[in-house]
Amino acid sequence: IDFTPAQVPCTSTVIILQAWIRRCREMTRYRKMLRGFILLQAQLRCTIQLNKIKTAIRSSIVIQTMWRQHESKSMYRTARNSTIMIQSAFRMIQCRHSMMRRKHCATAIQSMYRGQRDRRQYQVWTIAATTI
Repeated sequence: IDFTPAQVPCTSTVIILQAWIRRCREMTRYRKMLRGFILLQAQLRCTIQLNKIKTAIRSSIVIQTMWRQHESKSMYRTARNSTIMIQSAFRMIQCRHSMMRRKHCATAIQSMYRGQRDRRQYQVWTIAATTI
């Protein structure tokens, strides 16, 4: 296509239009890059925040585990000490009853022995008294 000199647009207008188009393209590319950077930063912040949350969760799990272990040991010690006290009291009562039975039996044996001894002594005295 051939242009006549009257039809050729003003070169300054063409340059301005070309610069404006280049500027629009650059702005569009800049906005795309900016959105990409913003998304990348948001993703990075999200990842950092998630890591902090995961660390906090792991820490709380460790603390809860240690607390439950402490509570469990404490309850075990309490139950064990209570059991030992109950067993000790039961054994003490058993020993006391056994001692009382033995004491009663010993007292009965002593009583029978003394009674028999006194009856023999009485017989000896009765015979001695009648012999005189």
